[in-house]
Amino acid sequence: MSEQLTDLERDLLEMEELCNHCQTYSCHHWVKCPKLGSDVSGCRILSIPQSAQSDPLSSSVYSQSDFHVSEESEDFFFADWPLVGHGVKHASCGTFWTLVCMEKHDPLELPEGISYQKHLDGTCAKDGVFLQRIKMTCHRPICPECWPDWRRRQVARVKDRFEAFEKGFNRAEKRHLKRCHGTISVPKKFWRWPQAKMKRFALKYLRELGVNGGSIIYHSKRRREKIKTWYYSPHFHVFFHAWNAWVDGEVVKRWSKRTGWVFKNFGERDLTRSISYQLGHAAVPPNHGHVVTWFGSMNYRLLHVEQWHGERVKCPWGHVMDRYGVYLGKEKLELPEKDGYQAYLPRDGWLLLPKKRKKDSYDYGYGDDG
Repeated sequence: MSEQLTDLERDLLEMEELCNHCQTYSCHHWVKCPKLGSDVSGCRILSIPQSAQSDPLSSSVYSQSDFHVSEESEDFFFADWPLVGHGVKHASCGTFWTLVCMEKHDPLELPEGISYQKHLDGTCAKDGVFLQRIKMTCHRPICPECWPDWRRRQVARVKDRFEAFEKGFNRAEKRHLKRCHGTISVPKKFWRWPQAKMKRFALKYLRELGVNGGSIIYHSKRRREKIKTWYYSPHFHVFFHAWNAWVDGEVVKRWSKRTGWVFKNFGERDLTRSISYQLGHAAVPPNHGHVVTWFGSMNYRLLHVEQWHGERVKCPWGHVMDRYGVYLGKEKLELPEKDGYQAYLPRDGWLLLPKKRKKDSYDYGYGDDG
């Protein structure tokens, strides 16, 4: 408890520095802010009781609305991260490219749905090229075009990790331990904390409540359904195992009264649907961090699971298709923009592009500010 009080005292001192030491004044005493030079109408000023100034530990920590802060300050909420799909897409995102196999192809009956070995004029083609259309995706959560592909990958990885962890359950644990969904919300007086600090306290409190391992997803905003707008309200979604999907309510009540944090257990949930929904409006770390992280008995140090990165595309003859191609022939050729479309066409006019090299830098689509 002493460590927590020390943190609160330090945060209160930081707030006092941020408000330029004008907390002893009220609005009618000011014409302009002496340091920011802005009108009082653009600031929030509220006097702090003398008791709180003399003994900050005996009073509650004030929220951001209790201090003199410019409305134009964008760095006040350190954990106000952008939502999934609210970034900038790359030029290639959503476009279709063609994988081409230029190897020698002996006569073979192709699978149903693929154009047979015929030229454009309908004559039989003894040796041609096999091609497959691929939709380009960057698999970034911030991309407005490709974030659904990123979400499908994340849901599959979460499901695989839970299944791998449950393989070690005994008979009683397999019967009684249920996959649950819960939220732990940060009090308003701590909203100006960095996300890393919020998460550190959230994990500490989850251990106190008996949640010993699982996945955690950070949400920086909530949605007002009536007016369809988002507002800053940091909280964490937790997916964990609980005995008969139950967490002791009396323990949660005493803990919430002592700390001011709020924990809600929604009980047993379908993991795939719940994770998919929560990832649809999760917060994306600005430094290319993970949206879904793991803690406790399911963290990366204690549980290692091989990630599935997909299978390499092969033609029906068994050749690996790892290079893109373009058609430069004289005949007019229009390929449908359909992911996975396959065809067998004459070899004339096709040119393989060089293999893609790894870029020195990568734009994650956060805009001009990085």
